[in-house]
Amino acid sequence: MHWHSRNGRKSRGEELTVFSDSFSTKNFVLKSSSEIIKGQSFEEPFFFSGFIFMVCLKGEATIRQNHREYTLKPNSIHLYTPGQIFTLVKRTDDLSLESLFLSTDYVIKLPLPKDFKLLKRIRTDPVRTVSAEAVRDLIDLRTLVTKSHNAENNHFHEKRTEALIYALIMDIMSHFSVSVPPTVTDKSRKEAITDDFFKLLFESFQKERQVTFFADKLCLSPKYLSMTIKEVTGHPASSWINEMVILEAKRLLKATELTALQISEELNFPNPSFFGRFFKQHTGMTPLQFRKS
Repeated sequence: MHWHSRNGRKSRGEELTVFSDSFSTKNFVLKSSSEIIKGQSFEEPFFFSGFIFMVCLKGEATIRQNHREYTLKPNSIHLYTPGQIFTLVKRTDDLSLESLFLSTDYVIKLPLPKDFKLLKRIRTDPVRTVSAEAVRDLIDLRTLVTKSHNAENNHFHEKRTEALIYALIMDIMSHFSVSVPPTVTDKSRKEAITDDFFKLLFESFQKERQVTFFADKLCLSPKYLSMTIKEVTGHPASSWINEMVILEAKRLLKATELTALQISEELNFPNPSFFGRFFKQHTGMTPLQFRKS
């Protein structure tokens, strides 16, 4: 993927960066540009500490968030909520996506209704199909967000951009609030355990990598937790823990200037050598090789 930046400048503590890959256009409204990796693509698994709104204009794709898979088709909208591992499983050659990334700290300052039940439903069932007219309205709003943010000479630039993002989010949430099937809240105990594991994993992976820690927190035996996670997701708990650590290590290597020592400390490794061996075991490259790649 090639990196395209329309402005490359920071504005009032926020940054809007635009780049495209072969099938998507992404806009980021962030407090810190280090929350993403320059050159990051949907083609590579990642996790994000904010929200992603996505519209499928053409083609089809299968995506996975943590352990659940969803299908994107024309006129489907997708809302990613913080702290999930996003993976593009497969896609057609004609796939075309429009997407907007919003950091959590940007979203929480907006006067949004505190509908936690709706957010919980969206996390479980994040894809909806809407009318072509509704898609056009959403794309028009998203385009206005970009234009407003770039118009820095306007005295009310910042407030206007916030208002447009607020309007966009409310429009998105209205589609999800009327379309959620009543069955999405029905969950088996093992699926509920898996969801709780991923929530705890996102909160704790930087400091804790032992299955026993997560089992203790969930009041389960390590053996039962591992068996449950593998049964539901196809991979044991230890694999998901390692995956989160590697994804964060990649982000820190690409998006920051931190040294291997600093990253090893950030991720609670005993020393840089141990971190280097761990990273190479899971990626086939040393941290330095990955940073230069």
